[in-house]
Amino acid sequence: LGPNPMDRRPRLIGELCARLAPSHGRALLPHSLRILSSHLSGQPDTMIARTVVRHLTRHQRTEDAARFSELYSQLMNLPVLKNPAAILQFLHALGSDNADQGKHFVQDPTQDSVLAAPVADLAPAFAKALAAPLSIHDVVPAPSAPPAENTEFGGAEGAVLADALYAVQGINGKHITFDEAADTYTIDANAPLPRPARDLLLRLAETGWAFRHVRAALARPAAGLVAQAAAAALQREATEFFRLMAVLETQLRARPDLLTLRRLAVWILEPLLRARLLVAIADRVTALHGGALASALHAFTRHGDAAQAAVARGILQAACTPLWLLLERWIFDGTLDDAHEEFFIAADSTVRLEELWARGHTLRLPMLPSFVSAALARRMLLAGKARVFTRAHGGEVDELPGRGLFRQAVAAPGLDGLEAAMDQIYRHAGERLLAFVRGPHRLLDHVHALRRYLLLGQGDLISHLMDVMGPELAKPAERLLPHAARALLETAVRATNAQYDDPDMLRRLDVRLLEASPGDSGWDVFSLAYHLDGPAAAVIDAASMHKYHSVFAFLWRVKRTEHVLAGSWQACMCLERTLAQLPELAPTLHACNRLRSEMLHFINQVQYYFVFEVLECSYDDLLRAMAKATDLDDVIAAHSAFIDTIVGRALLAADAQALRAQLRSICDLILRFQAAQDAVHQGGVEEAARRTRERAKTYTRQLEAKYGVRATGAPLEPGALDPAPLTARIQKIAQTFQEMAGRFIALAAQHPDGSLRSLSFRLDFNEHYSRPRRLPAVAVPAAPAAPATATLSS
Repeated sequence: LGPNPMDRRPRLIGELCARLAPSHGRALLPHSLRILSSHLSGQPDTMIARTVVRHLTRHQRTEDAARFSELYSQLMNLPVLKNPAAILQFLHALGSDNADQGKHFVQDPTQDSVLAAPVADLAPAFAKALAAPLSIHDVVPAPSAPPAENTEFGGAEGAVLADALYAVQGINGKHITFDEAADTYTIDANAPLPRPARDLLLRLAETGWAFRHVRAALARPAAGLVAQAAAAALQREATEFFRLMAVLETQLRARPDLLTLRRLAVWILEPLLRARLLVAIADRVTALHGGALASALHAFTRHGDAAQAAVARGILQAACTPLWLLLERWIFDGTLDDAHEEFFIAADSTVRLEELWARGHTLRLPMLPSFVSAALARRMLLAGKARVFTRAHGGEVDELPGRGLFRQAVAAPGLDGLEAAMDQIYRHAGERLLAFVRGPHRLLDHVHALRRYLLLGQGDLISHLMDVMGPELAKPAERLLPHAARALLETAVRATNAQYDDPDMLRRLDVRLLEASPGDSGWDVFSLAYHLDGPAAAVIDAASMHKYHSVFAFLWRVKRTEHVLAGSWQACMCLERTLAQLPELAPTLHACNRLRSEMLHFINQVQYYFVFEVLECSYDDLLRAMAKATDLDDVIAAHSAFIDTIVGRALLAADAQALRAQLRSICDLILRFQAAQDAVHQGGVEEAARRTRERAKTYTRQLEAKYGVRATGAPLEPGALDPAPLTARIQKIAQTFQEMAGRFIALAAQHPDGSLRSLSFRLDFNEHYSRPRRLPAVAVPAAPAAPATATLSS
């Protein structure tokens, strides 16, 4: 080095750093000088070598560990090195990735030196420094100085060392063999081995038993792609172990004095722990498949030992590769090729097109991996369903953005970013599906049409329909013909503002006749229908349409009673001048008018409640919810909530059965009242006509100068109108109505729904039905006495 080697030290160190790491040589020089100016803690070279191997193995760098061991063996055999331990310790301190580097050396108080950041790895530095050829993998370091003689177990250790290497690989040796029946290793009783050597040998044989167990599990056929991928990962782990055993066996043959049973037991300790983990994993691979196997493997990643947890994560990542491929095809292509039924999404190819969204694809919960939450699985399901649904209904399926982001997320450790990636993909898929349903297939227009037709929102159409179909619906149900009803419906549409509705909506409007029971009239079996297809049928399914028909039947009955009362008032107004000729009928007509007004008030309040407080409010909530929906499931949920609210508040739920029965009885009573009033009107018209004929006859006889004509106001002839029975009938109906209305109000006041309680208050705002009262008797005037008959003389 010259007269003053210390002056050339920085240049020599710089050349060494440049050779070890050409790209980082300049950065390594200050750090190297600080290390050389420190007092390194003195350690044996074997201990430093083991520290390096453990460090590389703990970071899953078995290839680098193998290369280091080869280089270390070559370094120890170089005769030019006087202090190999110091050189090795220097290189270890130089290449350490530990943040706490102060444990490798202590600071020299006379030198100004500080620790620098971690630098290049040690194994590549050795490779460049020695340029040695590499041929084997996964080894543990050999000791730098061999012992003089293996005398730990009385000289018998060398005889069984080869058997020990065979045993840890699951191979029978000379003195130790595997007993298939007992599923364990046994040592020949005649073998010249002391008890400590036997114990160590049996402890080493546990590793061989573990890998025998793993090989036997892998020999059995795996069920599904996930199990096959897990088995392949297990096979790779076993292969790494056998590489380590091959290197040890090579070292033993080259230098028999380098290896002892105790050293082998120490070096095999970490592979033994890994072998135990592989045995547990192999048992799960043979017993489970698909997502259930992924959940079981995920449980092994929660291991307290970081090295064991890393092994489990590697196997889990390899096993989940088929699942991620299936999931990617499902989300972005809408295809599901799950021949082994191991995916957590199941498809049912037997469902009809109308039920494709609801029942076509569902979550298979037993196959849902434990590291995938239920909310995340739902978004994955809906993203793929959107693609399948759009394609099934003739829509264009464009490429979804985010495929690259998804692949990065599933490849990242711990699936970091998968939630964010799925949120983005799910949002795009939902927006496209909703645009497809709302745009070409006009979902909102169909909802509006149902509101107008089946929920009686088109008032002029419903009123005119009752007018034109009244005579036809009054017939017995078996005489009502569907084609005649459809013709009358078309007539009503053309005569009202409904004729300006969309032709496609009117084409879907139809007549639906229910199954008739004995005694039913056309009013009881008539119903409107609205035919849906395409995506709208997925949102408004058959169950929802059945609820619409139930609500229509209820509203149709209430509307009919209002229509009957309006027709009754119109008939009364038309006959007012005619019936005014009968003063004895005035009290009966007054009772009819008073009862009709009372019934109209009741029906109008009930209709106001259903139309404004139930239908309009619920429909407004539906439109707001559909505007905020992010996927088709949100739209379906909003519509289901809408129709369920209507069914519940329209007295069609189970808890309102008594109220519904009471209201139905009131509607039937109103129809009875119409029949009674028609009888009064008919009797009054006939009596007025008879009296008109009598007056005409009297006038004619007077002109003919005939005598014996009965004077006006004379007693009625037999068979003339008697108002007493008609009045009693009206009074009976009035009394019954007040009892029924009072019972309905009492039931509504006790209902848990606040809107029904409010209805009870409006119906009885003046406590008319709450107070016990008696109907006043209607006085029926007696017929006036007949005056004396006038006699005329010529």
